[in-house]
Amino acid sequence: MSRRTGRAVVESSSEESEESSSEEEVDNDIMEEINDMGENQRTLRHNDDTPGPSPPSPNPVTQVSWNWIAGGDNVNLEPFDDSQSGWQLEFDASTTEFDFFQATFPANAIELITSGFNNFADATISSSNSLSRRQRKWCPVQSREIIRYLSIRILMGIDRKPEYAHYWSKDPLLKSLVIPQIMTSDRFFEMHRYLHFSENNAQQPGDQLQKIRALWNIFMKTFSEILIPYKNMSIDESLIKFKGRLS
Repeated sequence: MSRRTGRAVVESSSEESEESSSEEEVDNDIMEEINDMGENQRTLRHNDDTPGPSPPSPNPVTQVSWNWIAGGDNVNLEPFDDSQSGWQLEFDASTTEFDFFQATFPANAIELITSGFNNFADATISSSNSLSRRQRKWCPVQSREIIRYLSIRILMGIDRKPEYAHYWSKDPLLKSLVIPQIMTSDRFFEMHRYLHFSENNAQQPGDQLQKIRALWNIFMKTFSEILIPYKNMSIDESLIKFKGRLS
């Protein structure tokens, strides 16, 4: 029994030595591969550092000089007649803000906006499958309501609030004292939804101002009639919020 056990121990020790020697050979092979990779990287890095051919020299810059001559341009300015320049409206102590509004916002502009409101509202309601509570209660807009609507929008520009509904709020910190007396909130939001200035089928393709072209023409004619500019004008720069494409 002791002799067989000794032989088994010797055989197992020889197998372990063979396995350890094979593992050492594998480790040596791995180290050789790592060393070869390092040498290759050093060779590539050395090749990258080697300077290549120099770029061609740029063309020489030609110096340009200008000789200015006084009085070289003769510009004939047309005589400016400022005898009619200025406001073409008569203002006095009795003139009110509403008088100025009527002068700059003529009756034909109010009529155009009124018809745009009603036509767009009729087309929208007739094409709707399910009507809302406000749509079922809709009645045509009249010209005096347009003036009230525009006055509310002017007041909103002076007294700004986070939401339109805050102007009709019951909260004393948010509510407006004037706007609820001019128009109810339901009527305002009805008109605000159907604000429209032109017929969709009458628009000209390629016109950037096609949505407001008719109203634009009225204002351009009105402004040129109520004010004739002087010879020297100062044009101020202003920034306008815009969302969209310029081309």
